[in-house]
Amino acid sequence: MSRPSQYDSQRLQVLAALRNGERLTPRDAISRWGCYRLGARVWELRHGICDGVCWNIMSKIDPSQHFSIYWLGDPAVLVPGGIGLTTTST
Repeated sequence: MSRPSQYDSQRLQVLAALRNGERLTPRDAISRWGCYRLGARVWELRHGICDGVCWNIMSKIDPSQHFSIYWLGDPAVLVPGGIGLTTTST
């Protein structure tokens, strides 16, 4: 059995935080988990890379800070295939 990669661990930590109702920014991910590629971990979760489940992770760009904020949308879990993934820009 292979050992989970650093990316697997980061992906699971990001998912746990989102499932707890947290809103995450890249700064949060760096300070909490040493994750410099939050957008990549979110992409993997949206597309079912870790467990075949596509998570409905919403995002919004904060225009004053120039970074994205991520949170778990509703419904929380989507069927495999990514139907209905949403991004907001307002």
